[in-house]
Amino acid sequence: MKRPHSLIGGLIAVASVSIGSGAAEAQALRPNILVIFDTSGSMLYTQSLDGSPLCNTNAAATTNGQTSRIYRLKNALRQALEQVGTDEANFGLMRFPQTETPNSMPVCPRGHYNQGNGGGCRLSMDMNGNNVTTAETAYGPWFDMTASEALLVPVTKAATGLKPLAPSDFDPDGGNITAVYRWIDQTETAGAVTTITDPELRSPPNNSTVLPCK
Repeated sequence: MKRPHSLIGGLIAVASVSIGSGAAEAQALRPNILVIFDTSGSMLYTQSLDGSPLCNTNAAATTNGQTSRIYRLKNALRQALEQVGTDEANFGLMRFPQTETPNSMPVCPRGHYNQGNGGGCRLSMDMNGNNVTTAETAYGPWFDMTASEALLVPVTKAATGLKPLAPSDFDPDGGNITAVYRWIDQTETAGAVTTITDPELRSPPNNSTVLPCK
């Protein structure tokens, strides 16, 4: 089976060499691979179907939905992760910014997710804690508070927010494969709930594409 290498992008860490009075020794480092999903509306079948059980109301919906880009990309990533050992690489998962609506019933195809106040182009909170109106250009606490709208699984195991504090944080358990998989397994918490315990990567209809946004 061919692996869909073109679907996965990341920063590969190069093994470092310790230099001292003795012989140089290579230090093995896990590569960090951040998978970035396009979750714009164009990933859906006619802006309405994604191939998931949430949208498979009949045979035609099932067949058509499974031709969508979002369905095929999730399927390709699941197959790729099946071929990777848990000690070979650290994985992360990112999407275009979305906000959660756990207290509402999930609907096809967006589930519990909306494109948010930033219109799918940027994080929804500015540095003052208000709904975003313009793009922020400076890092601040607002970023750590809202980065999870886009960064679903960091490549590290952060002890506090997105900032790893301990050496072990740089090699998360199992390379984060299980954490990534739960976002692409085609299942999602049912009903209106307080907390989404089983998340899913979704493409809300008419969700914007980040690159041309201003």
